[in-house]
Amino acid sequence: EDSYESHREFVFGHGSAPISLEQWGKKMVMVYSENGMVAVAYYLAALYRDLIYRRHRHFPHLNHFGPPGSGKSTMAISLISMFKKGPKAFHLFQGTPVAMNRILSQSRNGLTWFDEYKNHLATNRIEALKGAYDGSGHIKGVKSQDNRTSNTHVRSAVIITGQHQPTTDIALFERCISLDFPDRKEENEFTSEEQANIRDLQQLENSGRLTCITSHLQVYRDLIDEKFDRVFVEVKEEMDGVFEKSKIFAHTRPKNHYSYLLIIARIINQKEPLGFEYNALFFYALKKIESQTKNMAAEDEAMTWWRMFERLIDKGEIIMNKHFRYDLKDSLTLHEGRNYSWNVKFEPPQHLLFINLNYVHGAYMEAHKKQYGESGLNIGALGAYLKSKKYYVGLSKSVRFGNINRRALVFNASHESFPIEMDSIESGNGLEDILFPDKMPK
Repeated sequence: EDSYESHREFVFGHGSAPISLEQWGKKMVMVYSENGMVAVAYYLAALYRDLIYRRHRHFPHLNHFGPPGSGKSTMAISLISMFKKGPKAFHLFQGTPVAMNRILSQSRNGLTWFDEYKNHLATNRIEALKGAYDGSGHIKGVKSQDNRTSNTHVRSAVIITGQHQPTTDIALFERCISLDFPDRKEENEFTSEEQANIRDLQQLENSGRLTCITSHLQVYRDLIDEKFDRVFVEVKEEMDGVFEKSKIFAHTRPKNHYSYLLIIARIINQKEPLGFEYNALFFYALKKIESQTKNMAAEDEAMTWWRMFERLIDKGEIIMNKHFRYDLKDSLTLHEGRNYSWNVKFEPPQHLLFINLNYVHGAYMEAHKKQYGESGLNIGALGAYLKSKKYYVGLSKSVRFGNINRRALVFNASHESFPIEMDSIESGNGLEDILFPDKMPK
């Protein structure tokens, strides 16, 4: 085996026809639209990660989230190709923990790509990704007669790609700049022009010539180090001014994360073109900050609800068939308004969770008050949050609870983004025993 195989992937393509940052930036926007602007800015910030980390003791991850074939992995390859020829991802469900930690420490001011993120990823992997944001790597003991340890430091920026938005642990989502990639179904397939642009960009990536841009941009290190703090204040003041004028609340973390990208892009743009207008990046960043702030609030409240739901079942305060139902269904009638209804078919059949919020809201509010010292969401707000989730199916007006028919919100517990991992509940003392009584010991 070649112990330096991963190191040899890094190349310097000194071809006879160099390409400029402006040319590459234009191609990225042609292929990936507004996401391409953020990708270019993230790459620029990653080149000076050490300067940003020295000041703020963290560096955000870039998360590409979307269905298969939407372009999320293709854009990751475009970014990694600024450093390597033939880039490869680390598969989060296959690689070993030791390999994961070593990969995070192999490059300085580069990009490390983790693929196939899913919300049921092992807890230690999620914790490793969270730790990488703070620059903390793997700590291990040293073979000696004292208590010495060694720390594998994280020095590279991180790209995460997958079909799931990282919301199982909201702390990971908060550590990401998150870009969504729309579904490319038949009615929304890539046009012939888009496909030609992708092929053109991929030819550049395969040539290795793009690494010349990475080498060239090192000339700005001293300039960025000198100007960073002053431009940071300017960018934050401009951001806050727009949000205040628009009366929009923006969470501090996404504001800081996008400000790092804007600072580096702004300083470099004063020396050479980016391939797009800085102002276009600035206002798109504000839009993404607003969107992520709303998503963070929604995911946080929704996850709190599901944690409470599990806990109340464990305590016996919420009971199967009295407060909720759990059934395997191949079809279901849903309702909207007074008179409109339709039938939904499931192939294959899906496990559906039926909840009457009126039955369980009081228990949720009381548990929330005990744990957090304040009441939870009112029933209208809670319902709105839950209805916004991809695993929400709809409203059914005739669900049997005991001997009474009631309306219920219906959730697809088989959906990949459904937050409760039923099989992970401890046997004999939790949700699994209630939902799967045939598994209980006799």
